[in-house]
Amino acid sequence: MRAQNEKGWWGRNWGWFVPSACLGCLILPVACVGGCLWLGVSQLDSFGPFEEVIAAANRHPKVEERLGAPIKMDWRGFSDGMNATVDERRAEMTLKVKGTRGRGILRVVAHRRNGIWEYNVAELQVHDPDESIDLRDQIVLLRNEE
Repeated sequence: MRAQNEKGWWGRNWGWFVPSACLGCLILPVACVGGCLWLGVSQLDSFGPFEEVIAAANRHPKVEERLGAPIKMDWRGFSDGMNATVDERRAEMTLKVKGTRGRGILRVVAHRRNGIWEYNVAELQVHDPDESIDLRDQIVLLRNEE
């Protein structure tokens, strides 16, 4: 038998268990949301239209002049700066991108025909001064080099 003033597990451990449980309840949802975002974006990086347009932007002389190289997704504006609707035959994306000298918005509307992505819109919008750089010609040049 236990002595009268001997404490049970809860009496001995509540001081570390309660804060740990509360912290765990806060961290778990944040980790799940972060993991889902990371998974979605990592899938986007290897998606055909995204790869082609980023490659075209990195090779376009006007983009390099305005934003600098290399062009990458801008994670700081991720929460309000990304919109992507993608399936096997259609892709619509609006992504914030950045270079070494500035930031811009990449817009893509493409559809797949006979296994090849055709771009209705592939442009980089740059601010200050407002300008839109069409990337479709650069995509064609990149395809011809392959």
